[in-house]
Amino acid sequence: MKCMTWLLVVLALCALAASQDRPKAELSLDYEFTHFWVSANGESAGINLPAGGDASVNVPITNFIGIVGEFSGATKTVNGDTGSIYIYGGGVQFTDRQNRIAQPFGKFVVGVGTLSAGVFGATDSETAFAFTVGGGVDIRLADHIYARGGVDYSHATKYGTGFNSIRPLGGISFKF
Repeated sequence: MKCMTWLLVVLALCALAASQDRPKAELSLDYEFTHFWVSANGESAGINLPAGGDASVNVPITNFIGIVGEFSGATKTVNGDTGSIYIYGGGVQFTDRQNRIAQPFGKFVVGVGTLSAGVFGATDSETAFAFTVGGGVDIRLADHIYARGGVDYSHATKYGTGFNSIRPLGGISFKF
């Protein structure tokens, strides 16, 4: 029994020591290039939105699992016609923190997607349930600063009309 008590004490100390590597929060700011396509009634059209951004906050609850909130948006204007897509929501992020130099991650976010278009002075927008699945890697630049690269896939559907997007992104991540 005495041996079992010491074993539990040692395991508890090891768990506390391992938890010191986990940041309290992570803030990521990324540039994204969005390619999305809209499908309705068997028809499909693709559009590139080169000017976009993504911001996410991850609060790790263990060394591997965190709760993430994310907002991304991209817009494009050509000859006065504007198209934009915004996705925001919350979910879970899995991060492998064993290596302090390169930390791969994967995430799943559920929320809302809004697609809007303005053509010839008239605007229309549609908001629907959306999800995003993605991942990438954070590469350490300094103590709490990492370069981030990744790819996300997003999907939203409402009344038989849906949009899908693939977003390569890159930016910087701060770990507090």
